Order: sequence, then C-alpha cells, then structure tokens
Amino acid sequence: MNMFCAHRLHYRYANLRCCMVQVKSLCSNTSTISHYGRNGDIDNARKVFDNTPLSHKTIASWNSMVAAYFESHRPHDAVLLFDQMPQRNTVSFNGMISGYVKNGMVAEARKVFDSMPERNVVSWTSMVRGYVQEGMVEEAERLFWEMPHRNVVSWTVMIGGLLKESRLDDAKKLFDMMPVKDVVAVTNMISGYCQVGRLDEARELFDELPKRNVVTWTTMVSGYAKNGRVDVARKLFEVMPEKNEVSWTAMLMGYTHSGRMKEAFELFEAMPVKWVAACNEMIMQFGLTGEVNRAKMLFEGMKERDEGTWNAMIKVCERKGSEVEALDLFARMQREGVALNFPSLISVLSVCASLASLDHGRQVHARLVRSEFDQDLYVASVLITMLGGILREAGYCPDGTFVLHDVDEEEKTHSLGYHSEKLAVAYGLLKVPEGMPIRVMKNLRVCGDCHSAIKLIAKVTGREIIVRDANRFHHFKDGYCSCKDFW
Repeated sequence: MNMFCAHRLHYRYANLRCCMVQVKSLCSNTSTISHYGRNGDIDNARKVFDNTPLSHKTIASWNSMVAAYFESHRPHDAVLLFDQMPQRNTVSFNGMISGYVKNGMVAEARKVFDSMPERNVVSWTSMVRGYVQEGMVEEAERLFWEMPHRNVVSWTVMIGGLLKESRLDDAKKLFDMMPVKDVVAVTNMISGYCQVGRLDEARELFDELPKRNVVTWTTMVSGYAKNGRVDVARKLFEVMPEKNEVSWTAMLMGYTHSGRMKEAFELFEAMPVKWVAACNEMIMQFGLTGEVNRAKMLFEGMKERDEGTWNAMIKVCERKGSEVEALDLFARMQREGVALNFPSLISVLSVCASLASLDHGRQVHARLVRSEFDQDLYVASVLITMLGGILREAGYCPDGTFVLHDVDEEEKTHSLGYHSEKLAVAYGLLKVPEGMPIRVMKNLRVCGDCHSAIKLIAKVTGREIIVRDANRFHHFKDGYCSCKDFW
C-alpha cells in the first residue's frame, strides 16, 4: 500500500469514527431526556434538550421532550413544543395521542387523531385505549371496528374495555374472534370470569394456556381466594413456579377475608419479604379482630410505610374508640410529609364527628377542599354526623313528628339529620370563615326540627346563621331567631 492510499484510508476511517461519535451523542441525549422525563425531572430534561444544538436535534429528540412534558402532567407545554417542531412523523402524532390519553384528555387526543396525515395501528389502538380508559366503551367499539388493521394489543385493549363494563359475554365473543391470542388477552378473560364467579370457565382457559406468566397464575389464585375457595387457591399457590408481591398478598387476603387469621399470620411469617401491602392488610385485620397492640407493633416496626399503612392504623384507632390517638397519628402523618389522600382524610373527619370536634373538623375539611374531595357525598354524611354530635352535647332532641314516613324513632332521627338545611349549615360551619355569617337559601318552608336545631347550633358555635325560606328570612344568633318562632 503506497503513502497516498494509506492517508486516504486514514481520512475515511476518521470521518466514519466522527460520524459514529455524533450518532452516539445524539442517541445519548435523547435517552437522557427520556430518562429524566420518566423520573419526573422535567427541568433537567429541558436543559439537555436546550443544550443540544438545533442542527443535532432529531425528530426523536423532539418526541422525547414532548413525552417528558406529558409524563410531568404539563400538556400545555407539550403542545407548545409540538407546534414548534420543524418536522413531525407518525411517532410524533402518536406521542401526542398517548400523552393526552394518559392525562385523561380524550377529546384533545381525538382532535390530534383526526388531524393525522397518516395513521398506523398504534394510532388507532391508542385512541381506542383512550375511550376505554374514560369509560366511553361504545365510542371505543365504533373506532375498533373502523380500524383497517388490528394487532393483538388492539384486540386485548377492546376486550379489556368490555370486561370493565361487565359485558363478559360480548368480551368472550370478541376473544373467540381473535386471530392470535397472547397471554395478556387470555389473562384478561380469566380475570373477567373470576370477577363474576365463573371459576370453572376461568380454570379451563388457565389450563389450556401453554405458557403462563406470574400475572396469569396470580389472577387465578386471586380469583379462587376472592370467591371463598381459599383451599383451592392455596393448592395452586403452592405449585406456582414464581411468586411476587401481588401473589403473596392475594393469598394472604384470601385468608384474612375468610376470617382465617391463624393461617394468614403463618403465611405472613413465611413471606420472603414483608411487603407494605401485606403489612397494611395485617394491620387492618388485627384491628378488626381486636388485636390492636399487634397492629401497633407491626405499624411501628415497618421500615417503609405508604398512605395505606397510615389509613389502616387510623381506621383501627377509630374503630376501637381511640379517637385522640387517631388524631395524633394524623398529625404525625402530616409532620412526616406523607401525602394525604381521600381515605385518610375521611377517616379523620369521622373521628372528628365522633368527638363532635368542630375545630379539628374544620382543619380536616380545609384539607379536603384543597384536595378537591369536598364535594363527595360521604363527606357530607360525615359532616352531618359531626353536627349531630355537637347538638346532642348541647341537649338537642330530634322531633320525629316532622318525618312523614311510617318508620321507627331511630330511622326518623337519622332522616331528620339529613334535612338540607342542616347539611347546608354543617358545610357552612367548616367552609365560611369565623366572623362571617353563614347564609342558607331554601325554596320551601324550613321545618320545625331544623329551626330548633339551627337555633342551638348558633348558640353552641357563636355563629350568625341567616336562612331564607319560602316565607321569610330567619336570623339565628345566640340561640334565638328573629322570627320569634312564628313563620
């Protein structure tokens, strides 16, 4: 080889190596953006994206950054970036559909779907999945049958939607039409049969499946356990080739929900890892069977807890009548920065109702409002219970003559508690700031029992309550009404 050829070969090799380094760098940047996006670190994802020169940004880079915004529940930013993309491909549009679906924005997803210049099976399946996810199964069906091509995922998503609506027979018809059945589709059908107690048909599908995964085994074990066939579940559990957290917890719950606590505890002790979900179940069941100290020991001994752990322990305290202890746990939960969810807030609000503690109830209700749970009907029910406790302490006695139904006194008392005036006042006590009057408007005449109760509420709480009924305004203050009991 002469010197000229050697130089030329070296030059070509150097160029090739440079191109390979550039490609590797671009792939690395895109992967880094995706990694940050999946882990919720949107700021670092954007830094990597912005630091990549425009000439080096591929469609994949843009797609990854758009996906990162959707992962962080920032669809508005995702749309802004999508609109700036110099080039888009089908993957870009599919990413928008998938992102909208993940954020529950199915109408926006459909607009993107309809605007696509070209769709593939992923586009169609993502849109069907969106409708299923939002409970719009009829829309999903219409779109499913319009699909020019379907793959196993498309079929499985649609079957899952029908099962979600408890349309088991329709799901079975679709399942029978599937050209190729994978383990996910079969497992879905097994789950559907188990949910309605058709265990023999579920087992038949299970036995026919040539290859089963841990989800399939767990679904069958859970199906038996939930339908009270715990011994059959245990036999299947024992021959499972592989068990995971869900498998162990499903078997454990089979025992606890059948009242077989001795066997439940033995299984719990045999667990290779004391998973949080299993511990939560044992705490709740210890509480139900009166073994509160064992529940406490397990709770305090846990290295890791989730919201369910705290909810279970608060519920145990509430049920055994340790309301103050439950409130202490709630305070500790907040100090430790645990995310407050609906069950924990409701449990504590129930405790406040038992204690007839308006101050604590107001604090918990403020949390419910911030968490957007305050419109729930159960919240209203607990508010009434709390108000009833406050009134009983003040000497209130419900007047059953204002209930027209032919029911016993206990039923009458319960019915009176849910009159709309009382519910509105209870809500106002928690929602309206101190010093401000609580105003209630009603299009019918206020009943005598509510009138007496509201006078007492005004006295006990020191609040001014103004009620407008069909006849007049009632100004309640210090235990008196401006109507002087004539209305």
